[in-house]
Amino acid sequence: MQLSVLGPLEVSDAGRTLEISGVRLRRLLLRLGVDKQRVVSAEQLVVAVWGTALAGRPTDQINALQTLISRLRRTLGAAAEIQQVPGGYRLASQSELTTDVELFCELAEQARRALAGGDPGLAADLFARGLDLWRGPALADAGDAEYARPLAAKWEEQRLDVQAERVEARLLLGPDEALIADLEALAGQFTIREQFTGQLMAALAAAGRPAEALAAYERLRTFLAD
Repeated sequence: MQLSVLGPLEVSDAGRTLEISGVRLRRLLLRLGVDKQRVVSAEQLVVAVWGTALAGRPTDQINALQTLISRLRRTLGAAAEIQQVPGGYRLASQSELTTDVELFCELAEQARRALAGGDPGLAADLFARGLDLWRGPALADAGDAEYARPLAAKWEEQRLDVQAERVEARLLLGPDEALIADLEALAGQFTIREQFTGQLMAALAAAGRPAEALAAYERLRTFLAD
């Protein structure tokens, strides 16, 4: 079974997409899924589903949680099992349980090895395949759950790192107008990441456009001074 969490939650098993309906059901599965076969306490699940405010929680929290877990068990069917164990619950799968985050990290590592081995074309392709897994903000269905914020921020930083690494691979392939356009967008959106402006300057210089490279430098200098 695969959980896709880099965007809205998607669940697939043996090529079949499972429909997870309802905000609370999706939040419950997300909370169990990000801990992947580790035990999550009942209190952690309640907070993930209903939030920290007591006013927003059901009167009988444990009974409401057990009802929701029963619904999720029926929805998952044979694809996965939600086990009640000492200390809470955990998600287990008959086959290997994977996430798109793991696949993203695996593709990034393969790309780094290809780049280190002198194959920037393959590296750029592998980096691109990893980035294509992102369908929106990570853990989009988690709402404002506290557990999700640090995870989403961590994965977003990893995504930006991979974007920069992909650019390095593309720079090694020679002048590329499409790369310049991509870098202009990245440098504009993530100005505080000086690396993107540096890469833009390198791409412009390689394309025989030194005046524009200097202009990009000046924009960054002004931004940092401000």
